Amino acid sequence: MDAPRIIRHLPIGNFELISHVTISNSFTNSGFQGAGLLLYFNMQNYAWVVLSSSGLISTAYTLQGIRKGFFKQDPSYFDSSVYLAFKADGLQTSVGYSRDGNTWIWSDPVTYDTSNLRAGFVVLSAWQSTGFEGKFDCFDYRQN
Repeated sequence: MDAPRIIRHLPIGNFELISHVTISNSFTNSGFQGAGLLLYFNMQNYAWVVLSSSGLISTAYTLQGIRKGFFKQDPSYFDSSVYLAFKADGLQTSVGYSRDGNTWIWSDPVTYDTSNLRAGFVVLSAWQSTGFEGKFDCFDYRQN
């Protein structure tokens, strides 16, 4: 819960949140590292989608402290750059990823309370060492 993140409050309502993320592909540590988007309610209720250094689109959501993935298995990706997104329609929240920002692969939705939401960027690392970086080219918020 102490990963670097930049978050802001979002207005209540349906939305899409999109970022283009590039990670440092020269990092060779075998632990988990990733950079992407975060939805944050509190320490027991949050969600993220990241491009990991292992080449996966890694996702997680935690409801009342119980953690699950949006996808049954993290999708293999293997590029150092990707578009990542969250979309919310009512209480249904999904994550998605895209190579070009136009054609998306979306997860099945999960029921998530979006009434008091903060969202932003996150860089996750299971290691205390330096060297892993995430670059974010945009933070596009669209209210539907």
